[in-house]
Amino acid sequence: MVSDVAALYCRTPRRQDPDPVGIDVQEALGVAEARRLGLDLPPRCVYIDHRGIDWQRGRPRAGWDGLLSALRAGGVGSVLLYRPESLASQSFDLAELFALADERGITLHGFGADSERRDAAFWAALRNTVETVCATRSMVSAAAQSAHIAAAVSGRPHGGGRRPYGYTTGMGELVAAEAAIVAEIFDRFVEGASLRSIAQDLNARGVPTSTGKSWSVGGIGRIVDAPRYAGLRVRHGEVVAGRTAVWPPCVDVDVWERARALRRGAGQERPRHVYLLTGLVVCAVCGGHMVGSSVNGYRVYACAGHLPSSPGHRRRYISADNLEGQVVEQALVMLEGWEAEDARTVPIASPYEVPDPSANSTAPRALIVIRSAAAMDGVVIGPGARFAWNRLSAEHKAAVLRFLFTVIRIGPSTKPRPVFDAGRADIVPAVLRRP
Repeated sequence: MVSDVAALYCRTPRRQDPDPVGIDVQEALGVAEARRLGLDLPPRCVYIDHRGIDWQRGRPRAGWDGLLSALRAGGVGSVLLYRPESLASQSFDLAELFALADERGITLHGFGADSERRDAAFWAALRNTVETVCATRSMVSAAAQSAHIAAAVSGRPHGGGRRPYGYTTGMGELVAAEAAIVAEIFDRFVEGASLRSIAQDLNARGVPTSTGKSWSVGGIGRIVDAPRYAGLRVRHGEVVAGRTAVWPPCVDVDVWERARALRRGAGQERPRHVYLLTGLVVCAVCGGHMVGSSVNGYRVYACAGHLPSSPGHRRRYISADNLEGQVVEQALVMLEGWEAEDARTVPIASPYEVPDPSANSTAPRALIVIRSAAAMDGVVIGPGARFAWNRLSAEHKAAVLRFLFTVIRIGPSTKPRPVFDAGRADIVPAVLRRP
């Protein structure tokens, strides 16, 4: 028997999308469509990808991957897709969805903001388009991969992208001035200089990157990590031992190996700190996120935005321990007062507003927070919530707080610096969809 449980998938519209409907509206439309069809749509079956960049090649997509995993696990009889034709460019992903639907007997339902529904002819046309595109792309990919492998085996430059720093286009020759900078970067790094200090020095000297921009810590790190600068050949991400490439090196192999050893050692020694409110805390003045940091050895949330017109703004921060304690206490009070069905009333997507100092008007920026229904798995609610809280891992606690609250806005302090000002925090809880 086919299940009447439905799953809903929504994603943030792309900039070029002709129908830029937000995911909160998509979710509401999907809930209404499920109700019209008589389908059960539990919150755990709402899957959302809220960043357009997640659909770039090779990036994990929590929403889409979660949807496919749920279909493979069984128990889902229908899938609701907002404007499925907008996914046509992701032909292989749609092909996988169609294959799962055929294998499991799952019904696909498409809908749009204008209440238009997709009929059998629509799905047949979309399937035909997907099959044609997949076949064409597979042929092109096979030919390109064959040429890529041949170049790699022979030690010739392969791949694409922008011109690598230090080399002419095609890596046939060195750019003398840039190759000297590459050698300098390696020498200074193996002698103990940090990536940040190297980047700052190059920028202070006015040395541009290959694209004419300023150097970043990541840019310096990518140069130090790249085997090409030692004339080493790479296949499938691994250095081919004992085989050199046809392009000229910028540094000796032993220098590159010393730099790589230092990079690996530095990565292992870096401590990992968990900030429970990451992604929730924003500055009430500029709207920028406040990120976990350290000031004079104390854990804080510091504003990462820039507002030159506000004196002292760049020094805005708040004690992480005190703020987390304040928010956790409010969360525990909420959980202690909840009943079993309250978690189901929290919307998966909620809009909120933050200041937009870049705009000429006073209009704020509209943002959306996305929640994971799985955050509440294993969380005790009711009278035992406080006792069970400390049994959760730090990552699970952070996920629960992101589920319970929409945003935490931090305003200017009205008290002397050593005193924690709890009134600075505007803690906005999730809006419950109560009848």
